Amino acid sequence: MAKHKAREIIEEILWKKEKARYVIYIYDRITNQARAISREQLLGLEGSFMKIKTSKGIVEIPLHRIIRIEKEGLVIYEKRLA
Repeated sequence: MAKHKAREIIEEILWKKEKARYVIYIYDRITNQARAISREQLLGLEGSFMKIKTSKGIVEIPLHRIIRIEKEGLVIYEKRLA
């Protein structure tokens, strides 16, 4: 199975520990809207999930919910919709 492009980018973000401003946008199925996650909230990857820190504690988000990743305001990943 091919690696998920968003996963590769997140692995790179975590590995490099860059100071660049990254924003990961996910589809929130409860609000039916995009939700922004900052680099500071990103804790790691586990299987097909990314772990993030929220006000409610640590949450696991499925990688397939990632719709866009931006670095310094530039889109570096965008999910193609069918």
